[in-house]
Amino acid sequence: MEENVLINPDNNKTSINLNNLKSDPKFIFKLIKLFLILLVFVFLNLILDNFISIKIEQRVQKYEGMDTATEPDLITNPDFRNLTLKKLNPQGEEKIFSIDKDLPQPVQWKDFLFYPIESTNNDVSEVKLMSYNLVSGETKTIYQEKPQKETFFLDIKIINDTLYFSFGGYMQKNSVYYLNLPPSSAPIEIAKGRNQTIELIRNNYFIVGGDGDSCGGFHDYSFLDIKSKKVIPIFSGVSGCIEGEEYLGIDSKNRLLFSYHTVMYSDDEEKYPYKNLGYVSIFNPNIKGDILGKEKFSDGISFIGYSEKLDKLLLVLKSKFLIYNSASDSIEKEIDIPNNIDNFNIDYWDESCICLENYIEEAKSEIVKFDIFTEKLISNDQFCQNKLNQEEISQKEKSIYDIYKKTDLLKYNLPSEYKFEFE
Repeated sequence: MEENVLINPDNNKTSINLNNLKSDPKFIFKLIKLFLILLVFVFLNLILDNFISIKIEQRVQKYEGMDTATEPDLITNPDFRNLTLKKLNPQGEEKIFSIDKDLPQPVQWKDFLFYPIESTNNDVSEVKLMSYNLVSGETKTIYQEKPQKETFFLDIKIINDTLYFSFGGYMQKNSVYYLNLPPSSAPIEIAKGRNQTIELIRNNYFIVGGDGDSCGGFHDYSFLDIKSKKVIPIFSGVSGCIEGEEYLGIDSKNRLLFSYHTVMYSDDEEKYPYKNLGYVSIFNPNIKGDILGKEKFSDGISFIGYSEKLDKLLLVLKSKFLIYNSASDSIEKEIDIPNNIDNFNIDYWDESCICLENYIEEAKSEIVKFDIFTEKLISNDQFCQNKLNQEEISQKEKSIYDIYKKTDLLKYNLPSEYKFEFE
């Protein structure tokens, strides 16, 4: 019988006798050991896969409103009520303050934490802005709003060593205040309006406010000069069933874009309610005009949307898709709308496609993609279907993730004896 050997290619000499090796107890032991290691690895991998599947299923069940066992942490238990600051003393843990999850979360400036307190009695609200010094342990009232009906905290921000805060209320005019830090004087009112917050848009700060209901609303935009604290009102617009100018966005040329529309979401609604594309300078409200006037849109516009990422607008006319480049102030493309779509909504659009929900019958629709480059319709497109699904999921999860965004504990730099906990 021929003997099994391994040949050394350098000198053609026999180096290992395989038959002898098979009968070697050490070799058999090593094989068994290797097999056991592989078996353990496979087993652990199965456990990990099962664990991940369970966690995913728990998240899905949670979003569907189903009862499920969850771990008591932020990710799997969004039903916490308060964010609490605690301090570890020799006697044990001391609760410093507790913030309701629906209020603006604390902000930190060096050794100071600023946080809101809100209490309601017979629909009359008392709201305070407090400070806590992490070094001295001193608590102070920074500002107390006059008690009034249904007033609430809206915004607390720190920008360039200045604390800004504001209050809100349904159909009320409330104030925006600022306080130079460290806190040594009374806050100063810089604006008064409806539910105002400070927002950063294209590297500029704006005080944005408004009010409304399910039908329509009012929206106000003012430019905020962070250095001088000067506030310049630049635009007051409407949305929904209220006729007037509607805010679209702020472009790369520091222009606030808007469009005049007639009454929407009513029996008297026009199919093409938008009438123009206008602008106003964010630095000077007297510089205002039409980018594209009514003469361009004699039949009106059924949809108009601005993409800050692309710095472009998509307009849906009676028979055309029009893409306008705001950076170059030019019409980039005009495309005939296919004859086989007439009643549709725009769900998503980018530089390459438009995702439409096309209504075939009154209660029947389909998701289709219009390719901007080939100018063709694609039915049952997975990309557009995924975009629509993502939007539905994001709306379902919004209330949960709004909490997560407001309670990012990594932003706090606390001394070792302090900690935030969710309760």
